[in-house]
Amino acid sequence: MSKLLMSYKEIRESIKLKENEWNNIRTTNCYAYALGLDIPSGKLMSFGFEYPYDVGVIGSDFYQYDYFDLFGFSLEERLFLDLNALGIEFEESNQFDKIPNNNQNLSWLIAMYKDANSPDFHFLRKINNYYWMHKVGMYGNISNRDSKGNLITDLDTSTFIYSEKNRIIDYRFEKVYKLSLYR
Repeated sequence: MSKLLMSYKEIRESIKLKENEWNNIRTTNCYAYALGLDIPSGKLMSFGFEYPYDVGVIGSDFYQYDYFDLFGFSLEERLFLDLNALGIEFEESNQFDKIPNNNQNLSWLIAMYKDANSPDFHFLRKINNYYWMHKVGMYGNISNRDSKGNLITDLDTSTFIYSEKNRIIDYRFEKVYKLSLYR
């Protein structure tokens, strides 16, 4: 298993909840965007078998799990590994919950989706108390629109269906979590 190249403290201190200003658009994914980690993947981990923004990879390094051990965990369990390793408190939430406004600590909502036909995942982040944003795929841009072009204000009516390499990816809503990072 590859080791992280940054300390957990450095990663935590790098978390910024930027909206559209995203520097590492080609080396991060939706999960990195949801967590506020605008760090190029190569700065987090040497290029190898694992991709640091696969859910659970950051936490598996902390808990000394082998990459292949992650296949035995659910998507939610892998998310919890990462959040615990980074010292981010979390609780299940509601998509319409308000985001607390606190200048010293960060609080935000993320939504977790899973493809109906594969282990693929998708994450969104609530930007303000009105709409959600996400990074579309590994090389896509930041958007506040779903795959039908509708503004993402209600996760129950938003659609995330994409065509990739001759297959259809149909992301289904799983849960919303409120995250809190105390600095």
